[in-house]
Amino acid sequence: MTTTEDFFLTRKPPAVYKHGVLRRYAHVYGGKAGLTTGRVTFLDGYAGEGKYGDNQAPGSPLIFLEAAAALASTRQVTCIFVEESRQRYKKLLKVVQEHAHPDTKVICRHGSIDDHLDEALVEAEGSALLAFLDPFGAAVGFHRVRRILARPEYPPTEVLLHWSLGSVRREGGVSRKVVLDNTYTRTAFPKLDGFLNGGWWRTRFDGIPKDQVHAVSEGIAIDYAEMMTDHTGFTYFHAPVRDQPDHKPKYNLMLFTASEEGVWEFADACSYAWVEWNEAVARENREKTAVKAAKDQLKAAKKGIQLDLFAAPPEEAPKPPGFDRAMYELTHEDSWISVISNNITSLLAIRPAVRLIDHTAEVYGPTIGMARTKHVRAAVKRLYREGALDDNGVDDKGRDEFHKRPVKRLA
Repeated sequence: MTTTEDFFLTRKPPAVYKHGVLRRYAHVYGGKAGLTTGRVTFLDGYAGEGKYGDNQAPGSPLIFLEAAAALASTRQVTCIFVEESRQRYKKLLKVVQEHAHPDTKVICRHGSIDDHLDEALVEAEGSALLAFLDPFGAAVGFHRVRRILARPEYPPTEVLLHWSLGSVRREGGVSRKVVLDNTYTRTAFPKLDGFLNGGWWRTRFDGIPKDQVHAVSEGIAIDYAEMMTDHTGFTYFHAPVRDQPDHKPKYNLMLFTASEEGVWEFADACSYAWVEWNEAVARENREKTAVKAAKDQLKAAKKGIQLDLFAAPPEEAPKPPGFDRAMYELTHEDSWISVISNNITSLLAIRPAVRLIDHTAEVYGPTIGMARTKHVRAAVKRLYREGALDDNGVDDKGRDEFHKRPVKRLA
């Protein structure tokens, strides 16, 4: 079984996080970005099978179809799914047939996104577009992302990109070895050169210690995002995605948007998905512990080792604790609110008034991706009670939400 085939059998924690973000953000984007024209297009350039094999958990195409169905009464939604594998494409067609809402226009294409991008962009003309590019590895050329973002400013366009830190780490390690050993030519990385818009990244790894490869790769990710911003005028938000809390990130989910509201809503989506990721990690660790205990018991029995007659059977052996989302929030929310309160105070120390939505990263600081709007609201209310702000953090009916209106310091 290939790595790709194994991926589609079950959702690992990174996929739980990624799809948790996508599920929430697709609904928000369709509702808000599609408000102006009433039309929304979801483009999934690496669609896969549509579902995961073991428990039929939704993949990205089914997530988009569900968002389209929820929006059907108020938006004209088109879903464009592109899949290169013939086997996965056939399964995708079945998922679309079973789940597409009758009012949703669905276009499925077999082949690469390069083969069908022209058609997709023509289909999306006059429509808000959210493009999801989620390949295995560094398969998305820089020019492709830039081309999507080069659409006219109106209606809005956004790209959600799987930015492969793992690929950059691996190739960066090879590039580093090339320089140290002089064993390969520097022309061995055309795929990564296309992903990163040239070979500029290679010298970053020259002569560095092995333990710095990951840090350099993270720096290249930021440089890539800044380069895309320079080329397109779009801002970006990136969320690292890991297998386990103590692992290095496998990839970044990188959003390119022209909207500060997009950044704010994406941070909220990441916060909810972060909780689901923690639950998935706890569940996976419990399953691994149970499997290991069972294997140890069988191995010992085969060797004729005397077992502890009073030991708990494998299914009753102690397992890592589960993840309690209510306790998690209860444990962390006060510290999050304090951090956010201090950040808002710092923002207002250098300007008399700010719209919080214009300063998402500064408002959240290190809590970004974990805290969300309700914690910002709590921080604003705390500062209001302390006499530091003129805003009570309550949304006025028929007016802007609290984070969209200017807040002013009082003390």
